[in-house]
Formats: sequence, structure tokens, C-alpha cells
Amino acid sequence: MGKFRPSENCIFAIPDVHGRADELQVILKRILPLRKNKNGQDKIVFLGDYIDRGSKSPEVIEILIDLKLQYADQVTLLLGNHDDLMLRACNYKEQWDDPRKDSAYSIWVRNGGDETILSYAKKSGSDITNIFGIPKDRNISFVDKHHLDFLSKNTQIYHETDSHIFIHGGMNYHIDLKDHTEETLLWDRSLFDFVLNTSPDVKLPWKKKIVCGHSYMGPVIRDKYIMLDASKAQKLMVCELNSMEIFYVGYGNSKMTKNI
Repeated sequence: MGKFRPSENCIFAIPDVHGRADELQVILKRILPLRKNKNGQDKIVFLGDYIDRGSKSPEVIEILIDLKLQYADQVTLLLGNHDDLMLRACNYKEQWDDPRKDSAYSIWVRNGGDETILSYAKKSGSDITNIFGIPKDRNISFVDKHHLDFLSKNTQIYHETDSHIFIHGGMNYHIDLKDHTEETLLWDRSLFDFVLNTSPDVKLPWKKKIVCGHSYMGPVIRDKYIMLDASKAQKLMVCELNSMEIFYVGYGNSKMTKNI
């Protein structure tokens, strides 16, 4: 099968990878190398959630590091809520302001962070098989500091172009994007619920196309809303936004399939 390049200057959106390094490599083999010439360039926007749940979170981060080194201005990395939890749990971001919340570490390990810690521990040569009962400081010591530093310095909570808004989670379309809290952009699903409860015959009341992940029941495609996280169906999606062609790789598979 040939390269997946349906437009002259492709814009590829890739949602929640969740530790699926092998499936990500299948996609990248079809879209790399990214082209760059006097007429423009191909771009990839990753929508966040690179870690947790899958078994190869460290390998995913290594892939992203290599991509940024090779295509610095052609690859955009959004921060996902899982990535944010890991950074907070590992003391690369401040803890919650709200004392009523569980700690970021507690929330992280309950939502797939345990698998991420185990995958880092395995890479470091440790033979632990269960993180519970092991002190927090010991567990987070397994996580590669270079990876944490990379995520803290190379991710952003939104990306906006003349035609698109890229976010991980949700937003309130009544207010400016820059005025949103991180919590809304990373965690919110009210926009997703609004779209699902709005008839496809009704025009969505915002100007730019919103591209996001996070809500796992995708893909959900409307005229101005593109939610690509299909992790519930155990698929990793890639959408080329100029043509709106979508392919996916099923978890454990080695081929891309066109989404009909």
C-alpha cells in the first residue's frame, strides 16, 4: 500500500495514542517523511494522551522525541489529561489547588498510570509486577526524567490556525480560547455531549472546525466538530483534515484500514 497523502499539504491529526507504539508506527510509515517545499509543508498535530493503558508508553514518547528533532516546526504536540496527570504526579507541574480532589498521583495510577510505571520499570531493568504497596517516590523514580522534561517543554494546551482549533478535551465556544482553564481544555466533555445531542441537520454555532480526542467513543464527525478518539473500539485513528480522509489501525494489527 502506498503513502497516505491525499492533499498537497497534508494536515494529519492523531488522537489518543495511549501507549500504542506499534500501531503509531504503522501510521507513521504511511505518512512519513513529511514533505516541505516552497509551496508548503505537511504537518502532524497530536491531540494528547500519549501514555497509559497500552504497554509501550516509553516507546511512544521516544517516537515523539525523534519526530520533533526531525520535524520541529511540522509536528505539534498537545497535552492530554493523562500526560498532565503524570507530570503533576512526578512533580513536573504544581499539584491541585482544590484540596477536595484526590492527588494527581492517585488519580493517575487508577487510570492507567500503573501500567505506565510498570513499563518504565521494565525498561530500567526492574522486575516489579505490581506498583501497589510500593512507595510513591519509588514508583515515580522509574519514569524517565528526559521524557518528563520533553513533555513539559514541548506540549501545549491548544493549537489554533486560521481554520481549525485543536484541543484535547473540550471548550466553551461562548468564550475566547485563551480564557479557558487547563482543566476545561484537558478534561471537559460537555462540548462532546452537546454535539451528540444536536441534530446533524443543525449547523453548529461556532466558526472554526474543532478537532479533539479524549472522549473515546469516536470517531464523531460533523461539519465543524471532529472527535477522533476511538479507543473504546480499540482503534488508533489518523485523519487528514484537508480531504477528511480517515484511516485507523486496530489494536494489535499491522495494517491501516480506511474508515467508511
